[in-house]
Amino acid sequence: MKKSILYGILLLLSACGKTLPKVPSDIIQKEKMIQILVDVHVADAVLENKNGTDRRVPEQTTAMYNQIYKNHGITREQFLKSYHFYETQPELMDKLYEELLSELSRKQAQLSK
Repeated sequence: MKKSILYGILLLLSACGKTLPKVPSDIIQKEKMIQILVDVHVADAVLENKNGTDRRVPEQTTAMYNQIYKNHGITREQFLKSYHFYETQPELMDKLYEELLSELSRKQAQLSK
């Protein structure tokens, strides 16, 4: 029992010191990707509120996403390529969504004031 606890602690400590994989230059960097995903999640919430969760209108979704891409100076292809990269890097994706959730919470708190 004590050995398994010790191994668990060692595993946790080794995971804490793990460095995250480097994001290639042709991939949207984490900070910018977080801001883009904040806008995507807000757009999704607006569309769900407007149309109901079971009635997503593809044309509206496409139009909103295209505006987000334009606002951030990227293309749909760049976004998808970058998102797929992060999907293949669980450590980076976890960190990205951790910061994304913090940012969304901060925005929600500002709106509640």
